[in-house]
Amino acid sequence: MLPSIAKKPAARDRFIREARATAAIEHDHIVTIYAVYQDMEVPYLAMQFLKGASLEDFLKAGKALNVPQIMRIGKEIAKGLAAAHDRQLIHRDIKPSNIWLDSANKGRVKILDFGLARPTNEETHLTQEGMVLGTPAYMSPEQARGQNVDARCDLFSFGCVLYRLCAGKLAFTGKDAMSMLLALTTEEPPPLEQINADVPPAFCALVHHLLAKKPEDRPASAKDVVQTIQNIEREWIAGAKTGSLRLMPANLDQTAATGK
Repeated sequence: MLPSIAKKPAARDRFIREARATAAIEHDHIVTIYAVYQDMEVPYLAMQFLKGASLEDFLKAGKALNVPQIMRIGKEIAKGLAAAHDRQLIHRDIKPSNIWLDSANKGRVKILDFGLARPTNEETHLTQEGMVLGTPAYMSPEQARGQNVDARCDLFSFGCVLYRLCAGKLAFTGKDAMSMLLALTTEEPPPLEQINADVPPAFCALVHHLLAKKPEDRPASAKDVVQTIQNIEREWIAGAKTGSLRLMPANLDQTAATGK
């Protein structure tokens, strides 16, 4: 951590909390934190070395993902979120730049940066009540309003990520942060099936289910999302084998490593 920032107690506490929250989870789709140290009152963490690129960098390179790749990435993100939620941790900042594609493992997903993570049963808050935390374009409506959140806020953000992967654009837009937050709470994104006909209708329905304005209208859990994607994948593969669909390769090994 930069020494100048480490002098600020709130920033130092958040850094340590991120490290401890992430270190508490051992899962294939969450970055591994090995240890947390302090040197001359400056905290730092030791984490696994990852090759590849973030999903954000991959998309900015102008690379499109095919449907099997999107479903595979979505399933792995959901598995990582399920593991975090099982530990009573919510991420609160799921977005493409916090999703890593590990080129050493064929583009396997690793969720990064639990800097906003907080145990759902924690009573101590490191920020003022009502403060908006997260990235506007991927923020849940309840976050945008500064309300209390639970694991379902991660599902909304996850839905925003999937929408961008399928549509090639953000689900919600605005000329500035405030108009973006307003769009999150009041607007509905264009139906995915009207934007990308290659995406199976069941997957489009799942994405829009994740983007429900009210938490109670979203899937009950990340585990449920994993199961839903697996079911859709099976139907997709079955359709490909019968010749009704063309199944494209889902290996991101080279693209994640080179950005090409």
